Amino acid sequence: MSQALQEQISEYLREGKPEIALQAALQLSHSEGATKEAAIHIARAAAVVYRELIVPPVLEFASAAPDFLPEDMGEVAQKALNRLFRMTEQWEERLRDVHRERLAREMREWLRIGETQKAAECVRQLMAMVEPDQLSRRASYIGGTVATVLNHQREARHLLKYLAKAPERYSLTEGLIARVEEARDKRTGTLLGANLANLEREYISSLTDAIVEIQRSLPEKSKMEEPDEKTLREVGDIFRSILRVPIWREEPELLLDATLLMVDFVPKENSKTSQDAGVEGRAYNQLGTTAKKAVLQTFLALGKIPLLPPVYKAWAERYLRSPYIGPIVEVMGALRSPEFHDFLSRVSKDPSMREVAATQLSMARASIADVESAEMLMEELNTLLKRRRFESAEMRESKRIVESLSKLIRSPRSHPDEAFRVMDFLRNHIPEDMTRLAMFAACKVFSYKPKAQNSDHRRWAIRVLVRGIWLHDDATPLHEGQGGPLGHLGFRAELVEALERIGPYDVYTVARSMEPLAAVYGAAYLAAAEACERLKDPELLPVLERMLNTAIHHDEESANKYLVEYIWDPGENKRVPLSKGRVIAALVHAIGTIGGEDAKAVLKRYQQQIASGRAAAPTLEVAQFLERFLGKDAFEEHEEEEGGEETPFTGHHSTRQLVRDLRKRFLFSGREKRRVRKVAALTELARTTPEEALEPVMDQLSSKDPMIVSAAITCLTEYTAPAKPKPLRDLAVNEAIDLLASEDDYTRKNAVKLLREIGPRRKDVKDKLIAFSRHQDSRRVKEALSQLLRGAHGPGPIALQKKVEASKGKEDEESPKGSTDEVAPSMPSTVVQLEERRAYMDARRAWIEGGKKGDPPPKPAGMD
Repeated sequence: MSQALQEQISEYLREGKPEIALQAALQLSHSEGATKEAAIHIARAAAVVYRELIVPPVLEFASAAPDFLPEDMGEVAQKALNRLFRMTEQWEERLRDVHRERLAREMREWLRIGETQKAAECVRQLMAMVEPDQLSRRASYIGGTVATVLNHQREARHLLKYLAKAPERYSLTEGLIARVEEARDKRTGTLLGANLANLEREYISSLTDAIVEIQRSLPEKSKMEEPDEKTLREVGDIFRSILRVPIWREEPELLLDATLLMVDFVPKENSKTSQDAGVEGRAYNQLGTTAKKAVLQTFLALGKIPLLPPVYKAWAERYLRSPYIGPIVEVMGALRSPEFHDFLSRVSKDPSMREVAATQLSMARASIADVESAEMLMEELNTLLKRRRFESAEMRESKRIVESLSKLIRSPRSHPDEAFRVMDFLRNHIPEDMTRLAMFAACKVFSYKPKAQNSDHRRWAIRVLVRGIWLHDDATPLHEGQGGPLGHLGFRAELVEALERIGPYDVYTVARSMEPLAAVYGAAYLAAAEACERLKDPELLPVLERMLNTAIHHDEESANKYLVEYIWDPGENKRVPLSKGRVIAALVHAIGTIGGEDAKAVLKRYQQQIASGRAAAPTLEVAQFLERFLGKDAFEEHEEEEGGEETPFTGHHSTRQLVRDLRKRFLFSGREKRRVRKVAALTELARTTPEEALEPVMDQLSSKDPMIVSAAITCLTEYTAPAKPKPLRDLAVNEAIDLLASEDDYTRKNAVKLLREIGPRRKDVKDKLIAFSRHQDSRRVKEALSQLLRGAHGPGPIALQKKVEASKGKEDEESPKGSTDEVAPSMPSTVVQLEERRAYMDARRAWIEGGKKGDPPPKPAGMD
């Protein structure tokens, strides 16, 4: 009974019948008794209508309630409603201040561009909104405002003359015109040398203060929960009070000021420039989670008020071609009423208005989220895609429409069939060669509820995303990286996340789409590995193995330096060139994360390539991943004797075991362990000098560990000792001499050290050096021979060269091995000259350091 009477009170007030509503209230008081609770119920029934922006019947009802209802029920109900009445009065005062400020600002702007008639219209509105006793004060305000246009005084004087021609048209009199001129002249003198920036801020202070007051009335920024009923009611009362004033007072001019206040609480993303500059933008962006949700739900509730959409739409017709069309469209989008479709369509079809409010239009349609909105957005996109020239401006517009469509299908008011139509349209209308637009659509639209999508739509999105991953990233070392765990992937991070959402429902298409692209090495491998790792499906292992093999055999040194890709390194906080080690690490980690016997088999095949030398030694990161996924025993050979602990060599061991330890890579054992085992093996081999171990011992000259190199040289010296069999000595010397032609500078230098230890003046060594030098023209070999001879004792380079020349006539008569003459390897004349000059410079330096006693050393021939 009580609830039905409350609804009757509300319904009578909506119909504008406060007297009948009072009768229903009296009946309610009799049914519930003249209690405070009954009075509150009556007040709530009236407040429902007041919140629907219907004011006069509610005011009449509240004013008559104390005399009509029994006891003090009327006073209690009136007191409960007074809070809403006072809030409306407060916002009326603030709204009028904002209105006055806006008109003054517009008047100044019209003056600056010489639009005298429009500036005069602003004067008329300023004068029309005040009471008669305030006209003189308002005239002074106008005169002071005109004076602030410091650099356009000629236009200001022209405005005063224009007003004086017909003052009554602008709610003025001759006396008020004089007042305007007087106030202008007075303030012009005081503004000389004024700070123009501070002056401009004076004309947005009321608007700013009003926005700040709304912010303070909303829930605190720290609140993160869902808004409760009380919060929604309080937030809604603020915005209803703002809208109630122009509708109740029938002053449509104030509705524009209400729009400018509300639009600051409509969501809008900041531009990249604003974000980089730290600008927070609108007041909405500074709100907490609870406040944001409360504001959005309030706008949605306002749009459902029967009175507001038609009134707002009719008023907006006056501003179709004004600069305020953008904020108006945004507020319409926030209200989300289908009532605004006709208006939005008119704005969209007018090129001049569309240019001003293109972004707002798309967002508004996406917010309304109905069939008609979707049709309009798709029609616009289709028009863009049919253009012959599709440049950056068209791309930006197309992405904006696609993003709006994505918001539309995500709306709870959107039907699933509508989402299907949107996806089908995008799949059929975006051309295959527009990869960047297609992958934008795949990320924004097709990643939403992929399980419920059509299989054709999923396959299309997956193919587009995979192609997008292999697009070249043109980021340079100057580009900053993106945040988040996938920041190193650049633009591919969003594609990986979209594949993570869509891929689980069609892994087969993911694998098939990657197969033809797996041979194209680049930073795309990092993103592909991340996507496969997140999908974690064994069906992706073959394509990962193919990428791994491609990366293993990729030659970084011969790659075109102009095509090098850069990726963001969070550790170094800068962009670094893409490295092969990083790519292999990502692929190995993805394979290991997928797991299973097939994944282990792939990694073991890679391990076998490393062990056989067909793949380069892995980086530390790759080695750690292999150890994690394969286990230490699975990757290394056994390092322990059965039944004993792992120890360095302490006695006789088989040659096979010693050679095995020389060839072992010790990837997970550490530098010290590698050194101990190899030095111990070399020491044992130096004692036994087996011929089958000569090659692995010689390989140790390429080791980067100087202790291992030193042990190898000592061991090889034992191989060439005079007491050893001649065939073994000759084999060891020949192997050492052959290393003088090595392309690796480090190995070549170690070969020189070894031959010095053996002794280049030994007859068997000299003969082999002579034979070797006659067939070598490489500069590397000549330099190695020069280094070898500089470190040897005996005749210098000149004497050696003479002996070589003297021996040339005997080359055909006797073999180098059978020769008994003490000769040295043939040296080029250039090398000899360099040696002569070096010897002269050393002698001259010693002569100078000795106090220049005696004659200076003679210069060699050819030296000036």
